[in-house]
Amino acid sequence: GRPRHHPIRIALRGTVKKSSMGKQFLKRIIQAKDDQLSANAPSTSMKDLETYAENTASSLLYLQLQALGIEDQNADHAASHIGKALGIATTVRGIPYLVRERQLCLPTQLTANHGLSSEDLFRGDATALTKLSDVVFDIATGENDHLLRTGTLQKSTLPASVPARLSAVCYFSRFTLIY
Repeated sequence: GRPRHHPIRIALRGTVKKSSMGKQFLKRIIQAKDDQLSANAPSTSMKDLETYAENTASSLLYLQLQALGIEDQNADHAASHIGKALGIATTVRGIPYLVRERQLCLPTQLTANHGLSSEDLFRGDATALTKLSDVVFDIATGENDHLLRTGTLQKSTLPASVPARLSAVCYFSRFTLIY
């Protein structure tokens, strides 16, 4: 169809027409972002958060692999786990901003398990901040699992796929320094 009159969408459409980039990955990213913005609802489970990360961050890595001309199941598998870890980390990094905007993007199952109320968090309640730390710990544990899986896959991926993985190295090095 005809893209909305947004410069990025128009540029992406032109790029897809001129190259062999997989349209499905760009569509997945756009659809996931559209769903997130239009629903304005938090994910209900960690699985929902991982699906969002797969559809956004992992899709970007799949596009990088395609740009490098790599078609390898192990590289794709590693990209899936790296992307999920990147997407989850990005969600965690966005918590302070979203809380200031009175939005909460955390899995509702985890917030309920820890008794975290979004209203208490928005008010800055001290006990809510402690509960938030517990929720973030659970989320980070899931993120770490993906990074560990990526480490085991590293030996079986093609050396040519390293450039696609470097963005994660840079991101997580900076993320570790910040937090």
